[in-house]
Amino acid sequence: MQTELESVRREIDQVRRQLSRGGTAGTSAHEEFLSRAAQEISRRQQAGEEVNREVLIPGESSERLDGPIEVGDRVFVASLQASGEVLSISPNGEADVQLGKFRLKLPVKRLELRQKAVKETTSSPVSVRMGALPESPGLELDLRGERVEDGLDRLERYLNSASLARLPWVRIIHGKGTGAMRDAIRTALKNHPLVRESRSGGDGEGGEGVTVVRLVGG
Repeated sequence: MQTELESVRREIDQVRRQLSRGGTAGTSAHEEFLSRAAQEISRRQQAGEEVNREVLIPGESSERLDGPIEVGDRVFVASLQASGEVLSISPNGEADVQLGKFRLKLPVKRLELRQKAVKETTSSPVSVRMGALPESPGLELDLRGERVEDGLDRLERYLNSASLARLPWVRIIHGKGTGAMRDAIRTALKNHPLVRESRSGGDGEGGEGVTVVRLVGG
């Protein structure tokens, strides 16, 4: 018990010296606190009582936790009956602890862990992986021999696939024939949202039997 009392007394003296170096402003309450603690220790030393760290001076306390003390943790200094936050820990086993308005250097072994620091959770960066482009439907769509209605249906599906595959341009082969399929296709292409422009095939492209289509985004 004698060793314990002397250790606590030395700690109180250390805190008092730190407060003195920091100036006198705002220290009266802490000086009174330290004096009361010292008086209580002397009384117990004379009476031969065991030091009860939880009742020396009223202060904030909670159930003690197991585990290492780290920066940001809330700790309880039993000899001072005060709680604070650990600001830093040196390699030699001393911690800077913020107790109210005061920053004190205390041995880590004399601190009691009461609350672990709340660590901010950082959201992991979301990795957006671009999927592979859809398979190309080819640069040509041959509608020769199709009924107009079926041909227009195939044309719509083909344009969607070509746009998704990011084809710059395509050729629609409809043949010359009566011109019914050609006219229906060119009418459909005129205001189509996926079509930038369309034209008849040139020399070597199939002439009027082909319509060349340039797609939006191509």
